[in-house]
Amino acid sequence: RDERINRIFEGTNEINRLIISGTLLKKAIVEEIPIRDMIAQRTENWLPDLTLSFETELIPESKAVEFSRSFLLFCLHEAILKYGQDLKNKQWIIEPLSNMVIALAIMDTGFKRYIQIFPGEHKDRTFDVLKLSIADQFEECHKNGMDIVNAIFIGEKLIEKTELVNEWYAKTDYIPKRIESQKRIANTLYELNKYYLD
Repeated sequence: RDERINRIFEGTNEINRLIISGTLLKKAIVEEIPIRDMIAQRTENWLPDLTLSFETELIPESKAVEFSRSFLLFCLHEAILKYGQDLKNKQWIIEPLSNMVIALAIMDTGFKRYIQIFPGEHKDRTFDVLKLSIADQFEECHKNGMDIVNAIFIGEKLIEKTELVNEWYAKTDYIPKRIESQKRIANTLYELNKYYLD
């Protein structure tokens, strides 16, 4: 019974990924969302300047989110150039593309929600949860993006595109300290003896 549940769960995840990628592709092609404009804007600059006057400690995380957004747009653009509308049938590409969308959505939503929290104890306790979430999703987004790059390109073109991605990756200056965040989250849980983000 448990094995059947696992298969159903995984099958549902796969269907959801197909829906995500299919919706993204459709909306990009018919220009229901301004993806083409954003791709054009980010071709020269993957890390646009952000105004974070009161959240300066999260500048590295903000760069990680913006890199992920640009990398997703880059992968979508290159995949459409290579496959056109047939991309919807390329499951080996649309699955990691959907994973990038999911990872970016988690990072972006978490970041925006954190910024909206009023200063205080609750926000302080949320800080490391946000940092750890972004660290995990950034890694997931980058890994899936590189899988797409390695699948789409070969030879000199692969080297060129990989160097481009690595150049912008380095410019994020993002070095997550996951274990430090994990320790602080665990210490808060032990201290309060309960889940504290309700």
